[in-house]
Amino acid sequence: MIDNRLLELAAKAASLEVRHFALSGFNIMSGNDMGKTWNPLTDDGDALRLAIKLNLKIVPDPEMLRTEVEYGEDELGDPKWLAVHWEDLDACAATRLAIVKAAAVIGRGMP
Repeated sequence: MIDNRLLELAAKAASLEVRHFALSGFNIMSGNDMGKTWNPLTDDGDALRLAIKLNLKIVPDPEMLRTEVEYGEDELGDPKWLAVHWEDLDACAATRLAIVKAAAVIGRGMP
């Protein structure tokens, strides 16, 4: 999934109204942060706010060189996890990506 689609779905999960502009990227279009650039793939603060809003459990695992994110429960009540390995990314970039991917999964499941 390309970055723009991930960000669109993540914003949907967080009930954020965003719009993509060619020069500035995604901007928040409503509320107190209106006009602010939003990119949790590159901004630690945006990623943390997204994780908090969606109640994600973030577990960096330096031994396995990955970050795991718990993003909900399945129909049996078992936690759903998503992992991003640190192979081509540093730990922080992988963690931001894991947060956005988990949020995108949540957003994809929304009407």
